[in-house]
Amino acid sequence: MNAKQTASDKAIERLNLIARICTRAEEMGIRRGSRITAQMDVDLAAEHFNIRLADWLNADAFNFAHDFIEIQNHIDRVNKTFDNRFLPRFAGMEE
Repeated sequence: MNAKQTASDKAIERLNLIARICTRAEEMGIRRGSRITAQMDVDLAAEHFNIRLADWLNADAFNFAHDFIEIQNHIDRVNKTFDNRFLPRFAGMEE
């Protein structure tokens, strides 16, 4: 596999995890707004906070809901950023 395929595979895996996170949030009844908005919010949060998506998806209901709800509460969609009052539980280390 060349580097381009590997990057593509990682992008597909990331999008699949985001979709599964949004599905779980919908099943839990915690998603506000449309599915596409939720996916865009999670994608932005994942980039901004370097979220460990697989860990988040597999988290217990309380911790999963905490991050999903707080992303919705603290996102600034106009400026594509988050206020400084929130750090997701599944935020990763800075690269």
